[in-house]
Amino acid sequence: MQTALDESVFSNTDMLSSTIPLNSSPPPSSSASALDAAVPPPIAPTPLNAQDRAFLAQHIGAEQIRLLYRFSLVGYLAELLVTFLLG
Repeated sequence: MQTALDESVFSNTDMLSSTIPLNSSPPPSSSASALDAAVPPPIAPTPLNAQDRAFLAQHIGAEQIRLLYRFSLVGYLAELLVTFLLG
């Protein structure tokens, strides 16, 4: 019974011989131009004034410090220090 199962699995070689190339591109379709027409053009971002840039810089700096403490040894040591002082 084991050999019959092995023969039935390996006898279908036409499935093994048909390969799909990895770098094949899909066939061109006539609906591609319709899709391009349906997609609106990108909207240009509004320029930032000095106040907005300062606000973003402040929050980016705070996020960098937060990530420094979150993913480094400094953060673990600071957390232990706070735990021992307040706990």
